[in-house]
Amino acid sequence: MKKAIFITLVFLASNLIKAQNISYGPVIGYALYEIGNNNGRYHFVTDKNKTVNFGAYLEYQFTDNLGLKTELIFNKKEAYYESSSFTFPQDKFNFSFVEINPNLKYDFGQEYRKGFYMLLGPKISFLTKITLENEDVKDDFETFIYGGQLGFGYRIFKFIDLQTKIEYDIAPFIKFDNDRKSQFFGANISLNLDLEQLINSN
Repeated sequence: MKKAIFITLVFLASNLIKAQNISYGPVIGYALYEIGNNNGRYHFVTDKNKTVNFGAYLEYQFTDNLGLKTELIFNKKEAYYESSSFTFPQDKFNFSFVEINPNLKYDFGQEYRKGFYMLLGPKISFLTKITLENEDVKDDFETFIYGGQLGFGYRIFKFIDLQTKIEYDIAPFIKFDNDRKSQFFGANISLNLDLEQLINSN
């Protein structure tokens, strides 16, 4: 009985996905990041400002040109705590992120998912782990961070989108006592593999 219910649910889900113009697949990319702050005596800086993004996306097409593309992304960043009283680098922090990025997508092509498109939306980050010399220091930081993204992409092959975005965290990952804030900002480029298109083309 359970097996029959499971098969039925899988069948219904697969038909629902096909009927509602949903696409999905893995995401892999490369990001550059910097840290914005007020350059006071105490602040964060970074010298290794590159990281790998990986995850998955789910896209829903509303109209001929408009859709919602949501990404679930994992990445890591590094930052150093610096003061004018000592030399760089000091106190390296390692950050692990999970990001949820629900972006509105406007497709300029005559057919959706066939050409150039633009993206705009929020960037929601969760700091899942922060370590300093292998010691967990997550309690000293903000673990929920929100910001914004703006980007564009192009379907370079039948199943692959080449995509780039600029992003800025509005909420800081840490606040100092004088209310000065430190935030990540940067840009990324990624490849998105459209598994739905790949599967249904065979």
